Amino acid sequence: MNIRRSFWAVMMLGIALNSLAQTNIIRYDANKSNDFGIVYNLPKTQIIVEAIVDREIYTPGILSDYALKYLNQRVKLEPSESYRLSGLRVRSAGIPDKEHQYVIEFRPGTVAPYVTLTTAGIINGINSKAKPQEEAPIEGLGKRTGTRKQLPSLPQEYNMAGSVSKQAEIAAQYLFHVRESSINIVTGDVDQMPKDGQAMKIVMDRLKQEELATLALFTGDTIRERSVYRVTIDPAAPIQNRIIFRFSEQLGALDADNLAGAPVRLDLSIIDKAPELSPKEQEKYLRNLKGIVYNMPGIGLVKIDYEGKTLFKGQVYVTQWGTKQCLAPKMFKDRNDSSPSILFDINTGGIVSIKGPDGNNL
Repeated sequence: MNIRRSFWAVMMLGIALNSLAQTNIIRYDANKSNDFGIVYNLPKTQIIVEAIVDREIYTPGILSDYALKYLNQRVKLEPSESYRLSGLRVRSAGIPDKEHQYVIEFRPGTVAPYVTLTTAGIINGINSKAKPQEEAPIEGLGKRTGTRKQLPSLPQEYNMAGSVSKQAEIAAQYLFHVRESSINIVTGDVDQMPKDGQAMKIVMDRLKQEELATLALFTGDTIRERSVYRVTIDPAAPIQNRIIFRFSEQLGALDADNLAGAPVRLDLSIIDKAPELSPKEQEKYLRNLKGIVYNMPGIGLVKIDYEGKTLFKGQVYVTQWGTKQCLAPKMFKDRNDSSPSILFDINTGGIVSIKGPDGNNL
């Protein structure tokens, strides 16, 4: 199998960074129709910072003014909205490096050779059915908790009351009655107990709903929802004290130039980087690569601070700081089924595994 640098103009689809967990992989078989050659891209690195933001919306109850009098609880009397920076996720993500596009040319007779690529043309595997490891979803993303509670089944006297104060008194009495009913069922102090465990569960669930709905008339409702604010960083060089976004407890995550929030700052330093080559040396080095070209990424250290606290500190792979290597062409010269399978990392272009026909790592 021969490999050469490709200067073909290929239409590529961009990677949607917020959907990496659902990367689509397409299989391309090497055959006469494509001259046993398949074009692929190696990726270059973008660093993705995901800020997990929790929003809390509070609406006071219609009887909140009487919570202290009847329930001995101090509650907020005005609606409010607040945000909390609950966490950060930092990862490397690969996008097609159009300056490093190659062609894999299988020799005719090689048994069923194929290559898998992402929809963006980044190499995923050779003779490998394995798919990229999926990014773990963020727990609770896009979900609302604490939705508005339905009104309780208050007695008729509540609607007939001539004042809000009287309504509060009736609602408080109803709340205590519901709680007492729950205790009586648990202790068996009722004229007629539910006939079985399932019936008891239904009754207790209903009483709990009534209790919470009545309580919300006094204490109000709180709705919580989670979202993600993403920042994409090009790690062309080390970064020091860069404001990547801002955060406000009243407004949430904001763009870096929005002075309404406090700055969230990022440092990116080098841990491992390939030796620098002159343009001429680099061209000669790449020209001499004979085989399946892949990346050996460098390593960077990311540190993110907010209001004097370090929210994240960890290592990331940076392809631009690494070098390129190649696998020997003779690996795929066999005309039998002994050719290995190779799995690549679609975010770095590095090798994840090389396995023999028996499935064991080589």
